[in-house]
Amino acid sequence: MALSTQEENIINLLSMFNNYHPRLNFTMERSGNCLNFLDSNLHKKGRYFLYNWYHKPSFLAQYLNYFSCHPRCHKIGTIMGLIDRILLLSFPTFHEKNFSFIINILLTNGYPKIFALASIRKRLHTKFE
Repeated sequence: MALSTQEENIINLLSMFNNYHPRLNFTMERSGNCLNFLDSNLHKKGRYFLYNWYHKPSFLAQYLNYFSCHPRCHKIGTIMGLIDRILLLSFPTFHEKNFSFIINILLTNGYPKIFALASIRKRLHTKFE
């Protein structure tokens, strides 16, 4: 069965990544117009690719629990890391959905809503000041 030009390009790109260093071995999952690579989901829309934060189906959303005996700065760091993932790994059209997702993750992990929202607001203010 002959491969399309698009499929050949994807295989060539994967080969180029895997030939960079002998100890690196990348894999990709494809479904329709989407390509899941590391923590990113690339979705082809016309001539452009939109990218979004990707989670495996086995993703459990378990992060540092708020009631653990860790310093407050570690808990804030968990929130900052999640925010940075959204900003760096997703196209702006996906931000609203992803922020709702991390708020639910934080609430599930015991973070008070006021603390989570204040930390998110502070991080966004710092990033876009």
